[in-house]
Amino acid sequence: MTTAGSRASMARRLQLSSRAEGNVAVLTAVGEVDWTTAESLADAAETLLITQGAVVLDLAGVSHLNAEGLGALLRVRRHAERVRGRLVLAMVPAAVVRRLKRTGLGSAFMTATSTEAGIVALSS
Repeated sequence: MTTAGSRASMARRLQLSSRAEGNVAVLTAVGEVDWTTAESLADAAETLLITQGAVVLDLAGVSHLNAEGLGALLRVRRHAERVRGRLVLAMVPAAVVRRLKRTGLGSAFMTATSTEAGIVALSS
């Protein structure tokens, strides 16, 4: 069971914000994506895929992403495929890129060097 104190702790560990840019949603993640926060990230991205159809996930502020975080990204990618949505990971930190490559997932995601580039890629 999640207590108010643990929810507050999770909120400090990962902050999510979203905005619409035309027909594309931008979801910005800041903090750690681990077993306590990965589900929140996946849930938010999946909701945006349903409502907007296209999501840029800005990971520039992610300081840590472990196996559960990778699992959340894969879950979102599979959801995008199921709902015929489109997903771009933007501004992926070098440590996350290395983790994706080490696990054989380096080419599993469309990526962009900036949020704006991701929006352009999904707007066309």
